[in-house]
Amino acid sequence: MLALFALGPALAAGSLKDLDKHNGFRDLALTQKCSEIEGLKANAGAAKAQAAHTDPEAPWLGLVHHTRPTDELRVGRAALLDIGYTCYADQLHSVRLLAVGKDNGDLLLATLEEAFGRAPVADDEARRYRWAGKKVVLTFEHDAATDFVAVTFQSVPMRTAKDQNDETLRKSAVQDL
Repeated sequence: MLALFALGPALAAGSLKDLDKHNGFRDLALTQKCSEIEGLKANAGAAKAQAAHTDPEAPWLGLVHHTRPTDELRVGRAALLDIGYTCYADQLHSVRLLAVGKDNGDLLLATLEEAFGRAPVADDEARRYRWAGKKVVLTFEHDAATDFVAVTFQSVPMRTAKDQNDETLRKSAVQDL
């Protein structure tokens, strides 16, 4: 799958099964230990603020944003603005790609479709697409108002674990009353 992201649409079209089979982005697998990912740098300010927060209603509780300064900011022929990595409980929860511009977004979408097939849930007018596997959910959104493109690879098991932990925290907070 790395080859698909490096070469773009020159290869045979993939399918939704390829999304789960690859289970990640480039050389990283979703759910792998973040502490073992070479070059990963946490957003120090966010990590410090996160450690001080215990509000069980905060949707971002436990999520820490990271970057890898050595990342090539290209996918296929699309240029990226940023690649962000979100970790939860020291496991890779999600990877988010940011790009700018409709033409650039079209190149990125074409590469995703080449790798994983046409999105089963597609709204061409709103430029929103969703591939939902058993292990990975992939979304593509182009906001016409800002011209930003966001692509997110999210681990289904990590999201489930976070949701369950958040629910446990909420119940614990109520019992503390």
